[in-house]
Amino acid sequence: MNNLLSFLPASTCVLAVASGLLRLVRLRKSNRFGSLGVAGLGLLLVGAIGVWKTGFVIGWKGNPPLEWSDGRTPELEPLIRKHCVAFLNQGRSVGLVVGVVGPTNATVMAFGRTALSGDAPTRGDTMFEIGSITKTFTAIALAREIERGTVRLDQPAQELLPAGVELPESARAVTLRHLTTHTSGFPRMTIDPTLLLGEFKMAFFGGNPYAGYTDAIFLDDVRHVKLRSKPGTTSNYSNFGVGLLGYLLATRNGVSYETFIKREVCHPLVMDDTTVTLESAQAARFARGYRALLRFGPVLFGLRSDPWQLGNQFAGAGGLRSTGVDMLKYLQANMHPEGQPIEHALRESHRELFHERAKLAFGMNWVRSPNGRLNQTVIWHNGGTGGFRSYLGFTEDGRVGVVVLSNTAETVDRLGLALLYDLAKASALSARSGPATALVTSLPANAI
Repeated sequence: MNNLLSFLPASTCVLAVASGLLRLVRLRKSNRFGSLGVAGLGLLLVGAIGVWKTGFVIGWKGNPPLEWSDGRTPELEPLIRKHCVAFLNQGRSVGLVVGVVGPTNATVMAFGRTALSGDAPTRGDTMFEIGSITKTFTAIALAREIERGTVRLDQPAQELLPAGVELPESARAVTLRHLTTHTSGFPRMTIDPTLLLGEFKMAFFGGNPYAGYTDAIFLDDVRHVKLRSKPGTTSNYSNFGVGLLGYLLATRNGVSYETFIKREVCHPLVMDDTTVTLESAQAARFARGYRALLRFGPVLFGLRSDPWQLGNQFAGAGGLRSTGVDMLKYLQANMHPEGQPIEHALRESHRELFHERAKLAFGMNWVRSPNGRLNQTVIWHNGGTGGFRSYLGFTEDGRVGVVVLSNTAETVDRLGLALLYDLAKASALSARSGPATALVTSLPANAI
């Protein structure tokens, strides 16, 4: 139903084009033009502009979908293929990249295409927006700063704000611990005219909702933010809070968030294809994002989404782009921190800091969900931007892990979890753990 509603403006424009063409054809046959001809031409032009502005595009479903593999672990390919081909055949994505890690092996596979109207196959080096998985990078960077002693986990956020910028009295108790565990009490996002206009542009035209949102606007929102709850008492998922955390850490170091996170996380883990700003070679490998997709037989209708370029204010909450190859490195480093140059920070970021309820807790931005079917706690995060979705999760014992990247705004959480379950079975991880308990697998929709 949501997909159908998303297509309403575009379908109205398509009908206008069709109506305009029909009028012009009829008038041509009757050798009359006049005011009716002008109206038909107007409908045609307005409809065509509307189709273009809404990002409407038509493509086809490959049968079977295009497939790529790094070839490292052929025995895992049928397991991955089973889930991913079904996902694409249901019209839920244009292109997917999946990385899996077992007790003794790991591999990356890709399916589908980088764009609905093109033939370029999705590969391990295709660039995707990873959305809120960025928050876990921010968490690891925070852990490194704490390890150095340059900041404290329970340090008030106010102490790191630029001179002259003060939080409201009710928010003065907010600490870095609160920001990294979503317990600050901050809203998911502030109510700001620039962001409200951005949300409208995103919904109807696939625009970047953060375009035009400047440091000055952000700091003004910091001064006037209203809490939803008392800091440290309950979790309220907050892009604003984690965005502020990334901003504080980067500005304290006198650099952009991109420079900071590359130095603290990406370079130590040799993730050279993980970035905020795309270089020309990376831009050529960047997948086209789609905010909605509908399938009718072999035909696919899509609505394009503009890339989300986030400034320093929110880059720490969802600004990174990466590839399946790089994200497999990231997954493996988190599953097996031993020997990594940032081992301590990786381990500290996973440690439970806030227990919300029986099936949900938070580390430093990582979500921790006990799972009876796996007989393990799953440490995970998902992500979503206008035209992309992502999921990364692994068992706390480091036996199995999965990362999924998609260039369509259809959740991949269940796909990631299904792969995790099957991978656990294939790895002889106990499947005799009794009844499965519900696992929290989703964070708020439309969240970066």
